[in-house]
Amino acid sequence: MMELSVRDTGIGIDEKDQQRIFDMFWQGEQSHARPFGGVGLGLHIVKRLADQISAEIDVESEKGRGSLFRLRIPVRPD
Repeated sequence: MMELSVRDTGIGIDEKDQQRIFDMFWQGEQSHARPFGGVGLGLHIVKRLADQISAEIDVESEKGRGSLFRLRIPVRPD
């Protein structure tokens, strides 16, 4: 298994919203999401691509402290 991770120190994501962030067009709290732009497709696309290669993606986040995204990709031994 290969793991790629990305950590940020942004606004964080409420626990109740962490599964919804992979939904198409979902942008979180409108008061925070709009200033950053986008249409809410990026994480949805990543999730769909991960599913196509049997990979897993998850997030750990704390409101006001940032987020950690992990992508686990299965690899075949040579």
